Amino acid sequence: MESNAGESITIHSVPGKSPETESGVSSQAATKAITLDPVIPAFDLLSIRCSAESRLHDLIWKDEDLLGRMKAVSQQTDDAKVQDRLSLITDDYHVDEAITPKLFRLGVMLMRILRLALPLDVFVRSSSEMNACCHRSRKGNRLVMCLNSALVDSFSSQELLFCMGHEVGHALLEHGDTLGISFDDPNFSPMEVIRVRALDRAQEISCDRFGLLACQDIRVASAALFKIASGLTEKWICFDEAAYARHFDELSSMAELVELESAARTHPFDPLRVKALIAFSKSETYSKAFGKTIAAIPTVEMEKGVEAMLSVLDPDLSKELENAKEEEAANRFLINGALRVIAADGVVDPHKVDWLKAHFDTKWSRKEVVQDVSNSEFREHMDQELESSARILTMKLSESKRAHLLQIMCDVAVCGGGLPDAEMEALDQLRQLLEIRTEIAADVLQDTKKEYAEAKNLKGKSARK
Repeated sequence: MESNAGESITIHSVPGKSPETESGVSSQAATKAITLDPVIPAFDLLSIRCSAESRLHDLIWKDEDLLGRMKAVSQQTDDAKVQDRLSLITDDYHVDEAITPKLFRLGVMLMRILRLALPLDVFVRSSSEMNACCHRSRKGNRLVMCLNSALVDSFSSQELLFCMGHEVGHALLEHGDTLGISFDDPNFSPMEVIRVRALDRAQEISCDRFGLLACQDIRVASAALFKIASGLTEKWICFDEAAYARHFDELSSMAELVELESAARTHPFDPLRVKALIAFSKSETYSKAFGKTIAAIPTVEMEKGVEAMLSVLDPDLSKELENAKEEEAANRFLINGALRVIAADGVVDPHKVDWLKAHFDTKWSRKEVVQDVSNSEFREHMDQELESSARILTMKLSESKRAHLLQIMCDVAVCGGGLPDAEMEALDQLRQLLEIRTEIAADVLQDTKKEYAEAKNLKGKSARK
């Protein structure tokens, strides 16, 4: 086992102001020397990526169609990213040893502790928001970090090392490819967004581990997370990471009363992050990073525990839904939806029956269609099929693809020439089942009417010739 002997780094951590004394006069907390060890040369930093992130990453990256759509979103935001990076150079402070020596040395220490191969440029942005970021330069040969001034002012040197290590983790693990994916985007299905958001949360867990390797104190790392979450300063805090981690246990015990599933969250609950970080601090992976062989928790056991914690935030997706085939569900929805539209006003239009026979592999006659849709048991079964297939489609298809299904239903509605109120109501019921926004559905219907009118006009001109 390799040793870090002779490589230890000492920092002088200066916390924020201590609580006020009884006289009301605050005193500066004493500076304390802290010794930190670099990770051993043979340690692979990328190996601390949490298993939940690896699993979700592999699942998402197998879907080439999804990757293509995510890439398109990323390209749309590239210009904004470039402008933001340029503003670092023109508007923000590039940390200089002559002006801010303590902050400059933190960047140097971070590079030594994590044995970073790429140069690191640190900038400070004047902002009251407690935030930071780090990314690779455009050519990928440097790391560029930005610390908001509120973060620098509120944190001790060791807490800043945690945050800086966390942000470096994002850059080294090449996070950011999934940014911009939201439930409001019609090009992504809810299930796709759910998976991507779950990946986002797992990525935060991975990067917290980088932060802990950098600061090497679980209480410091946990306190940094708590300060960001609460906005409180040292004046009010007597921090206990175990007590804060128990907040997650309390939340979990309330799962029957409070809906904890939050597919939209990009970050896990902060008590969850602390609990996961405590587990990592006791794991064999953390011990190996510094050349030690004794650990309280095997890595496999630790990862299973973290997966279980993260699952609290994941919606309960049944295996039936996961394995359901979108094509089969769409076909069932279209047939039953067409029948609902055809029978909506109680008059079965022969043109619409012809449409049904032309678009689906069925030999139904108009008489048979009339008989079936007049049967209450058949209609009840039809409605059940519509709800069942719509549940699959709303989760697994993007809104734009669901809108295409609605367009087909609009086709059958207008093919007879008129559009009775009962059929309009049926179309709106189908829209609600597919969870399509009213404005999108209105555009779909308008386009369908326009296409039908143009086709009818063209057919009339051909007939006159």
